[in-house]
Amino acid sequence: MSPWTEDEGTVLNNCRVDRDVFFLEVRAPNIAPASQPGQFVMLSGWDVHPLLPRAMAPIRFDTERAVLAIYYRVVGPGTERLSRLGPGSRLRLIGPLGTPLVPQHGPLALIGRGVGITPLLPIAEAAVQLGIPVRSYLSARTRPLLLEERRFVELGPLATHVAELDGPHTLVTEQLARDLEGGFIPAMAIVAGSGRLAQHVLMLAAQFGFRAQSFVEEKMACGVGYCKGCAIGNHGRLICLDGPALPLEEVL
Repeated sequence: MSPWTEDEGTVLNNCRVDRDVFFLEVRAPNIAPASQPGQFVMLSGWDVHPLLPRAMAPIRFDTERAVLAIYYRVVGPGTERLSRLGPGSRLRLIGPLGTPLVPQHGPLALIGRGVGITPLLPIAEAAVQLGIPVRSYLSARTRPLLLEERRFVELGPLATHVAELDGPHTLVTEQLARDLEGGFIPAMAIVAGSGRLAQHVLMLAAQFGFRAQSFVEEKMACGVGYCKGCAIGNHGRLICLDGPALPLEEVL
């Protein structure tokens, strides 16, 4: 795990993307330059207790401008308060947190849904920079929630599924299954944002013999391993330290 620090961030942009999803850009001079793919931050913009900070994974970290770009869903009073912050507002951040995830071997399959797509783009960009082929399989409730779709297209083949257009009863991983049957075998598959997709990938990994990891979404009190509140499974792993991406067979 990389060293973490506290930062006072400044909101640059905070706009609605879809019904309950917002796009946030925040200048974080200490955290953004140190961030790596697979990591997250703990973020808060409120002084009301007992509201805890929220764990959020940046979809981009601009090291030159020291800016984090984050998509988030409004799910409670904390994120509702966050959605009302305008440019110039101050945020408290802790990070970068968690274990970086930069695969060294390919090809790579990335599977994500909705806001869960966010940690996958930095991994895809890092992999392509290393010459590792990437295929992405993204799904969402609506078209705007296929986050950064154009950028994923630039990085490699992309399959998509939009529930309001394609129907709710099919999965984007059905295309992954067809690709596997056609001879595409990834060195690793990484899933984020959907338990249904993770279950299907776990089955496919057992059938075709590839490794798989999943980003684990969990409420955290501290994010740095002190409270032990995000322990998972029987291995004594903490999501905030050993994750947030863990072997899929340990997650399900």
